[in-house]
Amino acid sequence: MIWMKIGRILLVCSLFATLWMPVAAQVLETGADPYKSCYSDQAGAALRKAHPQGVTGRKMPAPARVERVGVDLTYYIPVVVHILHAFGVEQNVTPEQVESQINVMNEGFGGYGDGYNENPLGGKSYIRFCLAQIDPDGNQTLGYEYIPSEYATDLDPVTEDTLMKRLSIWDPNRYMNVWTVRSIAGGYEGYTFVPEEVAGTVWDGIIVRHSSFGVFPTGTSLTFGNTMTHEAGHYLGLYHPWGLEETVCSFEGTDFCDDTPPVPEIYFSQWPACDAPEACDGNLRLVANYMDYSDDACQNMFTKCQVALMLDNLLTYRSEMVTGNNLLLTGCASIADTLPATDSIYVYPVPATSYLTVNVDFESVGPALIELVDVTGRRVYRDQNASFGRGSIAIDVSQMSQGIYTLHVWTDKMNVQRRVRIGY
Repeated sequence: MIWMKIGRILLVCSLFATLWMPVAAQVLETGADPYKSCYSDQAGAALRKAHPQGVTGRKMPAPARVERVGVDLTYYIPVVVHILHAFGVEQNVTPEQVESQINVMNEGFGGYGDGYNENPLGGKSYIRFCLAQIDPDGNQTLGYEYIPSEYATDLDPVTEDTLMKRLSIWDPNRYMNVWTVRSIAGGYEGYTFVPEEVAGTVWDGIIVRHSSFGVFPTGTSLTFGNTMTHEAGHYLGLYHPWGLEETVCSFEGTDFCDDTPPVPEIYFSQWPACDAPEACDGNLRLVANYMDYSDDACQNMFTKCQVALMLDNLLTYRSEMVTGNNLLLTGCASIADTLPATDSIYVYPVPATSYLTVNVDFESVGPALIELVDVTGRRVYRDQNASFGRGSIAIDVSQMSQGIYTLHVWTDKMNVQRRVRIGY
């Protein structure tokens, strides 16, 4: 386990000062120089004091419970979003925002669309996220719910974290729980715990500020949805590039990845310059990395090592979540059928309520023909000059009738059909 590795690396005092620290991220202050920082000591101290041997019920490493393991297999994580509110602006997280956030995470983890990069260190994971369509009681769900709560405002991660989560948490072994709130004490944009610390317990899940959740059409370089991509990295066991010991250019500051240049301290890179200062090893800091603190518009990559670590943590601590049986129970099985892993077509989200996004992940780009046909055989959409490759095409389905449609995609490599659902 990683915490055992840390124990062999750090001094005892350093270990107890950091091991139970929630990996917080993406804080934006209102001064002239906005920055992001890491929430640590207060919540870590409280959890350490209450649970010096680890939290009760924590899932320990176990053999992976998936049907097949390999880099060519896509693993799907069912997501539920609990939108906490006190009847203020934080209640205005829209279905479109929720869908856009899932899309952003899929692109970031998949290395396509806005997550595409040509950096030789960049890796493409076969981890995807889908909004749950079935809740723990077997009822239909949209994958998100609105919950009035006093904890929506100025949530204290030290004293109120589990009190808030107990109000609505779904089985954390089967769903990735996400909570949006109006504000977090200290001005933080989001936080979560790494899986080795809390997997399967009431602490398990991601908290994010409502204004950093999803993509805002009239937003800024900080509102591209990458706060959640960053937090999902923590949720799957990644650390910041400065590791557990900030301002130390040494192994104590490791994030356990050799392909992320070691850095001496927190740094906030801002768009459009996205400047990259020198790292400890003489290379430039990897400010495009989702686990660093940079403007959303500067970020577009996980490294190959980070991809490997996330997959290892997924299959070690969250393997039940990605089984075929759980995909059936959460309603994500049909989505998985529309999202093959390699050299094929990604279609998301399913169901689509505003835009249906189509991405062809071919190594060589080329023209393609897209058609969308309803159950009567009537063609409702056609684009005969669609260009694919590393990007994506969004089809406006907001005015289409609810129902099942067939998507046809012709390229010089294949002819593919997918059934897609439009509307709730």
